Amino acid sequence: MSPGPSLDPADGADGAGGKRKSKPIALLLCLFGGWAGLHHIYVGNNVIGFTMLAISAFLIGTLFLFFFVVGFFGFLALAHWLVIDMILIATGAWYFRYDEKGRELTWAVN
Repeated sequence: MSPGPSLDPADGADGAGGKRKSKPIALLLCLFGGWAGLHHIYVGNNVIGFTMLAISAFLIGTLFLFFFVVGFFGFLALAHWLVIDMILIATGAWYFRYDEKGRELTWAVN
């Protein structure tokens, strides 16, 4: 029976050949695609990522439907969510500490 994948931070990859996720890439995804939840999907938080995508799609619809009233305040709330996520990614806090396979995110860009 095999012992399973290696999670040694020195090798930068697990035993199955996968690479560890990168904090700088997560930060860039949050900056440029955060409205769509791309940074959450990148680190494996698919439920939150697709929830952000659904909220953004709803806000885009309300932006056109209600002409900047509901949509504007919704995007303002989403912008605050993204700033908080950027801080959480940079500090390695909460759900941005590990990816979906339990590997710690690294500052190295793979």
